[in-house]
Amino acid sequence: MPPVQQLPYFTSHLERVTVDSWQLQLGGTLEPMPAFLPNWDPGVTLSTSTSITADVPGIFEDCALGPDARLRAGLRWYSPGTGLRGTGSHVDLALTDGTLTSLLSAEIEGTQLASSLELAVCLILLQPGLNPGPFTARRPGTLLYLQEPRQRLLLEGEGGRFPVELIDFSIGRTVLPDNAGWVLVWDPEDLHQPVLGSVRLYVNSRHERVKQAVTLGLPEDFGISEAIRYDLARTLILGALQNDEFVNRPEAFAEDTVGAAIHAMLHVYFDGVPLHDLRSNAEQPSSFEPKLQAALKVFWGE
Repeated sequence: MPPVQQLPYFTSHLERVTVDSWQLQLGGTLEPMPAFLPNWDPGVTLSTSTSITADVPGIFEDCALGPDARLRAGLRWYSPGTGLRGTGSHVDLALTDGTLTSLLSAEIEGTQLASSLELAVCLILLQPGLNPGPFTARRPGTLLYLQEPRQRLLLEGEGGRFPVELIDFSIGRTVLPDNAGWVLVWDPEDLHQPVLGSVRLYVNSRHERVKQAVTLGLPEDFGISEAIRYDLARTLILGALQNDEFVNRPEAFAEDTVGAAIHAMLHVYFDGVPLHDLRSNAEQPSSFEPKLQAALKVFWGE
């Protein structure tokens, strides 16, 4: 059982803040946030928002705050895949606000994200006021409320993103064909390696169309982007299905490892299908690859 954290100051009861459903801007329109974003592109900024209703007098009472204290409600985000975190918009609260409704939002650069995104509304002390009690928070910035459970968004499967590097295939240490567009470098024999440190997509800097598709993501390059997406998923899935440990003990792979990332991917695309069955299917490419195309919905987003 995890230890119970006892803070030396009063905090707000969770029911004092109501957090509405989270929204995500997709294709220029706000839509309810899904649990999984299969076509996420790290070159695109994610825009998200939610509306909150705060019982400000109740919060002041819970925290034993005086009438001259000031609070701030804001949006926090964290990405386990990169370890980066940040904040979005905020609204300041005073006792005279009564029950306050406000919209909170954030714009997060895709390059700061990997694996998943966690969102939460928080409430911090902005100004303690005069004559605080013995168990009243006094330090500005003290956390008085944090939304639980947090909103979680999976990005291209658990741990599904990895570094992309532009290199010239015709020079240096590569032995790749000069006119090839991309190559995924990884080790299917060791799936315990961390995704961000052991899987890398090399893109030929001399191939202008492929480079543009990867770096800019323009609508006219949709076909190239989809071909790359399918090739990467196919490479990872087929490689993992040849690994006996992965097929027999998929739960053995820790979070953010290559094995855990591919296992999460298969949960999304082939939910409920045993790995042994998938391996048998993969041994017949003529029937398995159309199933993979269908699961990935290749080119359906055009």
